[in-house]
Amino acid sequence: MVEDLVRDEPEAIIRTLAMMAYNPAIARVLERNGVRKFESLMVEIVPGLSGIATQAGFDDFHLETCARIIATFKTNKNERLSWGQAQKPLNVFLKVYVAWARLPEVTVAERLDRFLQLDSVLMGFIKKEFPHEYRQHIVDACAELFGEMASQHPNLSTDSIGRLVESVELASMRPELYVAWQALMRSIHPDRPILLDTIWATQRNLAAGA
Repeated sequence: MVEDLVRDEPEAIIRTLAMMAYNPAIARVLERNGVRKFESLMVEIVPGLSGIATQAGFDDFHLETCARIIATFKTNKNERLSWGQAQKPLNVFLKVYVAWARLPEVTVAERLDRFLQLDSVLMGFIKKEFPHEYRQHIVDACAELFGEMASQHPNLSTDSIGRLVESVELASMRPELYVAWQALMRSIHPDRPILLDTIWATQRNLAAGA
């Protein structure tokens, strides 16, 4: 009996933290009872974390997992998820599981810390306080995306498309824009972004007190 509990403990922890991440992050937007599917998916992907040694490896893992979330889930209106919606519960889970709980083990968590992904509060701060870098990495880098969206959505005005490209709302974000934001963050602090974490915490507290 005790041996069974010890054997099942890692999966139970993953499922609990996955539920904690999924419910506040995306449960209202996605199909009913999706949390169980999300828990099972996180149980399946977590073993792959230990083998990630580089930023490129993590980025591939992240893109593949987002694609699986899109293929597995529907919104509460039975619609296909956007890429931005798919990344949200995954990022929250990884921050809880890796950055907070220091799992799957401390050495792996320390290696993965610097690879973790974006947050809209931090993005808004960077856009305001680093306008030159923002212009170079985001607006200029996404000129091709702007043209693509204009051709795909001829009924949208140029201003509307511009707002979509420059938005810091992760739920509506296209993968190309997300990648550009990642490059910007890494250019500001290539290693584990302690400075960026401090900005994130400060801005969160300011928003909560507003």
